[in-house]
Amino acid sequence: MKSLTLALVLGLSGFSSVVFSAESARNPREVVQEYFQNLKEGKIPELLNLLADDIVWHQPGQSRLSGTYVGKEQVSQLFGQFHEISGGTFKIDQVFEIMANGDLVTATLEFSAHKCRYIDYMISMRGVDLMRVVDGKIKEVFLFSADQDKEDDFWGMR
Repeated sequence: MKSLTLALVLGLSGFSSVVFSAESARNPREVVQEYFQNLKEGKIPELLNLLADDIVWHQPGQSRLSGTYVGKEQVSQLFGQFHEISGGTFKIDQVFEIMANGDLVTATLEFSAHKCRYIDYMISMRGVDLMRVVDGKIKEVFLFSADQDKEDDFWGMR
């Protein structure tokens, strides 16, 4: 009844909003929170389960990892490249805020990784992830880095 009342009030107020009830898909903000928790804990199968089968992942920049990845298999391979290039050190150090507007969710965060060629090379910076969540699954992801040139250099140019 609360959801119906909220929908009616918002509708009459001229607001367009997504209303979640017990019968509908999970709240997009909660899905993204669970995504980051699984990433932090290294629960990759659980993380992949939060992705839509036809997810579209936009990896920014001009590095060898930059581009658009479609489907869980391609995104999983991308995660494998993060792991391989960083020697398993890539991580989200902190998620500062997760904010939602309907099916769009942003997270401000800080990430880091390091690798050793001939000398140890580390990257640590802030970023923003923008995710679109549909029917309880992450359907599309756009990433933004505070210093894209530095990130491109870390992952390696094409």
